Amino acid sequence: MLATPASGLGDPVVIFLLSLQLPELLEELAEAVVCGYALQLEARVAAAPPILSAALQAVVLARTTPMTRNHPALQRAGAALDRVSRDQQIQILSWMLHRHGVSIEATRLVEGVIAMREDGAPSEGERGDSAETGTPDGEQESDEHTLGESIDGAIASVQSTGSCMPTPIHPEKWAPGDQPGGMYVGNDVHDKIAEHYAASHIGDRLALNTRPLSTIIRWFEEMSHDVHAEALSDDELARKPDILNLRRRHIYEIKPAKAQGEGATQVRMYVRLLERAGINVDLGPMGEPGTIGAMAAPGGVFRFTSSEPGLITYEYNRGKLVPVPVPFAQQSRSNSKEKERWRWELQPLKLTPAQQQAVVTTTVGAAMLLIVMILLAPVGA
Repeated sequence: MLATPASGLGDPVVIFLLSLQLPELLEELAEAVVCGYALQLEARVAAAPPILSAALQAVVLARTTPMTRNHPALQRAGAALDRVSRDQQIQILSWMLHRHGVSIEATRLVEGVIAMREDGAPSEGERGDSAETGTPDGEQESDEHTLGESIDGAIASVQSTGSCMPTPIHPEKWAPGDQPGGMYVGNDVHDKIAEHYAASHIGDRLALNTRPLSTIIRWFEEMSHDVHAEALSDDELARKPDILNLRRRHIYEIKPAKAQGEGATQVRMYVRLLERAGINVDLGPMGEPGTIGAMAAPGGVFRFTSSEPGLITYEYNRGKLVPVPVPFAQQSRSNSKEKERWRWELQPLKLTPAQQQAVVTTTVGAAMLLIVMILLAPVGA
């Protein structure tokens, strides 16, 4: 096909590649690149849908060594990856990891990178964190986030009234070990929000983060539900919703603020899959206990809220949360005394100029791919 020129009816190479599922496409391109056809393919897919270029650049990148932050292959692949959907990004990153025997959940990696980039946090290797406290050196201008304001308001609405000031929330020590920063933050926020929800639903049977649909369907069967696991494929049965309350039949996905649309699509996908298996679940209601809060995070804080049914969105901020009194008048027949309500106020920690420059010059796609290349690098490289 590469020897056949493109005609007015379309390029046969592009037509063939677009007919493949993404995992098959990546394998096909990998074989072609090994045979030395990378440059020919690059020319043929230049004007094609972005997924072909993203897949090709990722395949080429996976064979590129040694790797540096400013390597042209990384920059090309990062720019190409930014042009495709989040689901396609996750599939490409998963292929790169699994093909090299690295068993890491790409979804968590992507979401952690997104959350860190929202806050203007530095990329891998550019952190400048204090070894003692895990907090960044220097200072950074405070950014106003719409979600942050809505989270503050939601958290304030559930704060108790009274004279006792809540304890400030300080960053935890930054201690990722061998884990990349994006993966570290992504895992931490999912685990902590799930634990927060579980603490508010003691006695309910919950599936949190690591339970695949195959296990969840079996649990429903044990609860005397008529289920049809055979209606789902192996890939579908392996999918893992973030929070599923079996007793209440509520489901939630946990996503960074900038991935809210993708989260809404994903949680509805889970509802459809479970329906095919004979199980009806509802999108978890907004304001449910355990879906709103603030907590310490590695090198910062998490703030989260149920932004729409079935979805918990969060922000990761490199700062600390301090309680601020909000006076209000509470009138009653027996008491007309003014009391105080407490809300959280974010006090950002600032980045050094070098860290800020790293954020500006690296795309989200390049940041993800750089983490993957670090993971794939030989020990001692």
